[in-house]
Amino acid sequence: MPGSKGRVIGLVAGGAIAATAAGVLSHGIDERSGWLEFGVRGAAAGVGAAAVGIGYLTGWLIDTARARPEVELRILPDGD
Repeated sequence: MPGSKGRVIGLVAGGAIAATAAGVLSHGIDERSGWLEFGVRGAAAGVGAAAVGIGYLTGWLIDTARARPEVELRILPDGD
């Protein structure tokens, strides 16, 4: 896709933030069962989805802003 560089960068950055958040939240592991508690898994999924979505939308906004043509205004003198 032409002009999709910002979206790709946004997805990668959002994914990195999501992975970091999941790593931080994974410290809520129940030591007896080895599984994350239900609330912690839900929070990790929500934070991850939000980070990826915000990254994509930020990249989309950057791509959209860069795609707008520049307007040049020239004021010419009268032909007197």
